[in-house]
Amino acid sequence: MNTKLIILSLLELGLAILLGVVVLYLAYSVLNEWVFKKYDIKKDNLAFAVITSAVLFAVGNIMEGTIEPIGDLIRQLSSAYDDLTTIALQSVKFILMFLLIALVLAFLINLISIKLFTTLTKVDEFQEIADNNIAPALITGVIAIVISMFAKGPAVQLMQAIIPYPDLPGIL
Repeated sequence: MNTKLIILSLLELGLAILLGVVVLYLAYSVLNEWVFKKYDIKKDNLAFAVITSAVLFAVGNIMEGTIEPIGDLIRQLSSAYDDLTTIALQSVKFILMFLLIALVLAFLINLISIKLFTTLTKVDEFQEIADNNIAPALITGVIAIVISMFAKGPAVQLMQAIIPYPDLPGIL
């Protein structure tokens, strides 16, 4: 049994849960403030709940992409260092960096995709959502989800490019 890897995995799990909740709460708060204030949406608006759920799913989808690079990072650091404190500190540093990159990308991807979609249509989707029209909320929400699915791969590649892999000899 690899005690060092178990401890680091538990650290990763704890950070994932804590930061996942914080990130989704932050995304919810930003969306809530931006849309609620601008369009004067009532609390029991089902269309707003639909678009909010879709955006949270899209943010979560991109954030989930950080799990693989974090696992790779922990394995690399475990083989590079013997000291658990060094591994933990280095892991936390990179995990926070990955999550920050993913969070910024998730917000930008959602903002750009929704803004582009709503600009291309002749309908004011957010006014329709304010009027509790569920159809535009569903369509706009699906756009956010699908774009996040397309963008998740490149976001993961970006994070994997940051991992400090050891130099390997070239193969002729």
